[in-house]
Amino acid sequence: MKRFAPNTNWDDARRFRAAVLTIISLLLAFAFGLTAAGVDDRRLFVEWDGWIKEHWPEHARQHPTLLTLALGVTHLGDSEVLIALSVLVGVILIGRRERRLAAVWLATTLGGLKLVDVLKIVYDRPRPEFLEPLILEPTKSFPSGHAAGTTLACGMLAYLLIRATYRAGWFVLPLLSVLPVLVGLTRIYLGAHWLSDVVGGWLVGGSCVAGGMALAEILRNH
Repeated sequence: MKRFAPNTNWDDARRFRAAVLTIISLLLAFAFGLTAAGVDDRRLFVEWDGWIKEHWPEHARQHPTLLTLALGVTHLGDSEVLIALSVLVGVILIGRRERRLAAVWLATTLGGLKLVDVLKIVYDRPRPEFLEPLILEPTKSFPSGHAAGTTLACGMLAYLLIRATYRAGWFVLPLLSVLPVLVGLTRIYLGAHWLSDVVGGWLVGGSCVAGGMALAEILRNH
């Protein structure tokens, strides 16, 4: 019986990680629901949304260098960039015969982006309006697709790297953690989103990532 103990311990650890990640996913989804409800009835972020709208884009107009930098960073969260990255990583995983992991990656990243599109339609929130907007977007405002998308991509990519090369994965984790924050802040700085949109994007993206990681742990066989 002793020879089966290591596998049993590993399975227990895997199930424990999946359970913890599932709880985190549900908590983040609940936080998103509270944020969305507060935004919908204008009880949450009202003062911060208004104050930041009046000051941050104006600061960008007065500082061309920061404006150019913000435009460069914000495009890292464009849907075209995220979809291309998702497909590329999916192909690499399939090439490595990690089909289950590839399916989880694609379902989390591409499925998460589609979920954000649906949520935008559901909440139908107008974007901040300016006489001379710094950036124009055709879609609705809540939640931020750029904030959610970069959270999805960076969160799942961090998981893949830590799983494949433990030390290297933890080494790049800080960078992958900072990028969604920077992209989200540029959306506010450029006047493309309210602060609450970006917070909502981070929450829904984080919920999807935790759920995707939980599923990957459940399906993990090595």
